[in-house]
Amino acid sequence: MGSLRTVSLHIQTVISSCAQTLYALRVLRAHGLHDSALHNIYRSVVLAKLLYASSSWIGFSNATDRRSYKHFSTGANDLVFPTVKLMILPLYVLQLIGNYLTES
Repeated sequence: MGSLRTVSLHIQTVISSCAQTLYALRVLRAHGLHDSALHNIYRSVVLAKLLYASSSWIGFSNATDRRSYKHFSTGANDLVFPTVKLMILPLYVLQLIGNYLTES
């Protein structure tokens, strides 16, 4: 039970941290930073946080956490790059999350 709370807290912390980074990227865009630089920062910071050890802890998360993780990770691109469609998560991670969502 304590392990599930710890994983849930971890997912919420990661999503919160990534949301703060997305806000900073929007501010930087408003101040004229080029899209290529924003994309590099996004990949280096946000994607790295979302993907780091996700295959390890995703099995210990509950369905609500997996849904919020998937919702944030697939919607984050539209917030920063509304005109560019990028593959946010590798297909194997989306499939992994999808498998856990159907099992829960």
